[in-house]
Amino acid sequence: HRLGRRRPPVTAGLILTNALIYLRPGALDRILPTVDEICFNPHLILKHGDLRRLFLSAFYHMGESHLVYNMMSLLWKGIQLETFMGSLEFASMVAALLGLSQGMTLLLAKSLLVFFDYGTPYYNQYSVGFSGVLFAMKVVLNSQADDYTYVHGMMVPSRHA
Repeated sequence: HRLGRRRPPVTAGLILTNALIYLRPGALDRILPTVDEICFNPHLILKHGDLRRLFLSAFYHMGESHLVYNMMSLLWKGIQLETFMGSLEFASMVAALLGLSQGMTLLLAKSLLVFFDYGTPYYNQYSVGFSGVLFAMKVVLNSQADDYTYVHGMMVPSRHA
């Protein structure tokens, strides 16, 4: 896949943002909240209305392998989607997927607590990372695919896998 002169600026910006937050060079180390202050925790988000945790936690990672794996996945998916959609539409989609993935996780955790008294494993746990957005991007990519894949030995259209 050749990009030629067209480079995906939103994808590059997202990768740079994630890397800088992880590396915390120079003054960024003093400016950025720590992982403990920003990690996704449904209880703390709802108790304190902490929207920083809801949105910024996606840009934090718990180790080099976590960061590298997510950024490689973002590079692969981002190039394809941004090239196809255009940068503005891609940026809008990423913002929407971020809100939806984090919001759905919060809603699911609260629902498990309220309806099933199942709070400790989800409602009181911490998480960080861009995986929710990446899984959503995979759904978008698969929905556009015309090819087939195998799921548990059965051939199905990729858009349904």
